[in-house]
Amino acid sequence: MSTFTPRDAATSHAAVPSAALTVLPLLLLLTVVGGLVTYKATDALAVIEKVRATGTIKPRFDLVGAGSASAWLGVFGRTYSYFSAVW
Repeated sequence: MSTFTPRDAATSHAAVPSAALTVLPLLLLLTVVGGLVTYKATDALAVIEKVRATGTIKPRFDLVGAGSASAWLGVFGRTYSYFSAVW
């Protein structure tokens, strides 16, 4: 009768888990990036079609603020403005 030790368990693993640890995160990253590109491209194509149909572009002058706020408040304000326009 043989006994099974933790050392035996560590040496009995094949190379498949290390390959899976490389491939699975890459597939996850590819899926997330692909979903984001699809999501943003759909909205962008809708805006392009709207511009083609109407012949006008609505400018967003409020994206870059030129106010007299402090530097950090300006950065946060511009960041908020950007994300509210993009998302």
